[in-house]
Amino acid sequence: MKFLGFLLLLVAALPVPAHAQQIRTLFVGIDSYQFSSAPGRKAAFKDLKGAVNDSLRFKKALAQLHGLELDPLSEDVVSPENCKGETTNSITLVNFCAKRDAILGALETLIARSAPQDTVLFYFAGHGSQYPSDSLFDQASGFNGTILPSDAREPGSIAKGDILDIELKAIKDKAAAAGIRFVTIFDSCNSGTATRDGASGESRNVPMLTVRPPVRGGVPTPVGPGGGYWVHLAAAQDGEQAQEIPAGSVGKREGVFTTALIEAMFAMPGATFGDLIREVRTRVALGGLTTQTPVGEGQLTASLGSAARPKALFEAKLVEGEMQLQAGRLTGIVEGSRFSLFPNQAQAVAINAKPLATATVTDVEDYVAKLALDVPHPNLGTDLIAVETMRGVGKLKLRIANIVKKETERAKVQLALDALPFFGGGKSPVQAQIGSHPEKKGEAVLFAVDGTHIGELGPVDAPEFAEKLSSKLRKILRVQQLLDLRTENGAAQSAIRFCVDDQEYAAPSDGCPPMEKRQMRLLKRDAQAIVTVNNESDKPLYFYVFGIDPTFGVALVLPRPGDVDPAVAPLQPYRNVHDPVVPLAKGTYRFVTIATERPINAAALEQDGTNSRSVVGCASPLERLLCDAQKGVRGASVPRAGDWKAIVETVIVE
Repeated sequence: MKFLGFLLLLVAALPVPAHAQQIRTLFVGIDSYQFSSAPGRKAAFKDLKGAVNDSLRFKKALAQLHGLELDPLSEDVVSPENCKGETTNSITLVNFCAKRDAILGALETLIARSAPQDTVLFYFAGHGSQYPSDSLFDQASGFNGTILPSDAREPGSIAKGDILDIELKAIKDKAAAAGIRFVTIFDSCNSGTATRDGASGESRNVPMLTVRPPVRGGVPTPVGPGGGYWVHLAAAQDGEQAQEIPAGSVGKREGVFTTALIEAMFAMPGATFGDLIREVRTRVALGGLTTQTPVGEGQLTASLGSAARPKALFEAKLVEGEMQLQAGRLTGIVEGSRFSLFPNQAQAVAINAKPLATATVTDVEDYVAKLALDVPHPNLGTDLIAVETMRGVGKLKLRIANIVKKETERAKVQLALDALPFFGGGKSPVQAQIGSHPEKKGEAVLFAVDGTHIGELGPVDAPEFAEKLSSKLRKILRVQQLLDLRTENGAAQSAIRFCVDDQEYAAPSDGCPPMEKRQMRLLKRDAQAIVTVNNESDKPLYFYVFGIDPTFGVALVLPRPGDVDPAVAPLQPYRNVHDPVVPLAKGTYRFVTIATERPINAAALEQDGTNSRSVVGCASPLERLLCDAQKGVRGASVPRAGDWKAIVETVIVE
C-alpha cells in the first residue's frame, strides 16, 4: 500500500470560523507491563519505576501553567483497579489501562472531539523499541521506532502490541490535515534503543523486533480543511538511552527529560517548542548526561495552543568574539543578506517584536557565516535566534531575455532590469524571459525559456512594476544558488546514487528503471513517484533532496518536512515511500540531492512558487504537493567543519 502523506489536494488550507480554542490531552505512563519478564521468554524485559510518576507530574504542571481542568486521576488515587481518568478534554491511562487499543482509541476520540485550531497533546512515558525498515528504507537509520503499550510483546507473538511510528505519523497527519495542532511528547526511546536506563547502570532494554510488524487497522488518508501542524519532543536521539534517576521519595524514580521539561516550562512561560527543547537540552547536559540529547521536530516556532509561524529561524552564536550564523552556503546563505537577532524563538516570531540587534552577512563558508553587527552591542549574549530580513544576491547574475513587443514598453522593462544588482550574466544561458501579456494590453508576463508561465508582472507603467519584477526574479536567483551547489560529477556520483520513477522499483538505487527518452526520465502527471538515494560512500552521510518545479518553487522531498533524520549508513538506501512525489503540472522538474557530513537546516532552502517560503501559499505545483501546514522548522545548530557533495537530476513530466 502506498501512503499518500502530503497530497495537498486533500489538505488545502481553507478559512475556518473562529471558536474557543481547546487543549485536549492524553497522558500515558507505564511502569508495569503485562508480559515483562514472562516465564520462559528469551526476550524478556523489566518493568520501570518512574514512568507513571512522570506522566502525572507533567499533567499537574500543564494544568497549573495553562489553567486546564484535567481528569482527576492523580498519584494519590492510582491503583491496579483505578488506572484511568477521563473527561471531555482529558484522558489519563497508566499501567494495565494503557493497552494498545485504549491508547489508539483515546487519540481517535480526542481528535474526533476537536475542531480546527484546537490542540491535541499526547504525552507518553514508558518503554520504546525498534524494528527493521526492511525493503522500505524510509528511515535514514534503517530502523523504525515503536512505543510499548502495557500489553505489548505477548509471549509467542513478539510483534504483537507495539504501536508503530508509522501508525502515529498517520494519526498526526490526519489531525493536522483536519486543522488540529497535534503535539506529542515522549519520554522514551521512541526512535532509538528501547530503554529508560537507571542510574545504577542496570540496562532496561526492550529487545528489538526482528520482523516488521503489521500495521493493524490501516493508515487513514488525510482529509479536512488543513491549517493544522504537528510537533514532536523526544527524550533522546536515535541510538541514545532516555534515563530515569532516583527521585526525592524512597523507591521512586523520575525521567531526566520530563524533569528538565517541567523546569523549562515554569522558567519560560509562553515559550515556543523550539525554545523549550533548547533549554531542556541545556539542563540535561548541565546535569552531566552528555549521552542523552533531547530533540524536537515539527512546527517548533509555535507554542502550546498557538498558531504556527511560517518563519525560517537560525541559531547565531558568539564564537571567540565573532558573531556567527550557524548556517552557510549549504543552507542558501549569501553575502549581503540581512538578519535581525532575538534572544529566543518566541521573540523572533512575535509580531512587531524589536530585535536586540541587526547584522549583515560578510563572509560565507559551507556551514557557517560571519555576521557583522550594524551597531556594536557589548551585552548581546552568546546564543541568539536569527531571522533573515533581506536576502543578499551574492556574486550570481541572472540573464533575462526582454522580448516585450512594444518598443516603449520594452524600454521600460529594460530600465527596471538594468537597475537590479543581480541582472547581467554575460554569456550565461538565459534563465527566464519577459514578454507581453497575450490578453492584457500594456502588461508583462514572466515565463521560463520553455514557455512555462511563472507569473504576471502587471502594467509596466505601474509604480510597483520594478519591485514586483525584482521579487519574481529573486525567486529564480535563489533556485540558481541552489543549483550552483552542484559539485564535480565524478566526486558527487561516487557518493550519491539517485533515482526517481513512478513505476514500482526496488532499492537500492541500482534497481532504478531505465531512462525512457534520450537518456531522460519521464514521469506521468498526477502519478506517484518514489525518490531513492543510496549512500555510496564509506562513511555515514546526511541526505537532503529538494524538488524544483517548473515555476521555480523549491520543496523538501527527503527527509519528510519537519523530521530530523540521522545520517544514512554506508551502502544504505533512503526513500520517500510514505510521501511519494506527485507532479501536478507538466514541464521540467529538477531534483537537487545534497550529501553532508553534518546536518543542515534544510527548511531554509524552500520557497513557494511566487516569491518567498510560505506554509500556506503553496501556489506552485510542487508546493501544492509538499508545502502544507504540517511542515515544520528545525532549530538545529550546524557545526563548522565537514565535507559535502551535491548532484542535480532533471526529469520531464508529460
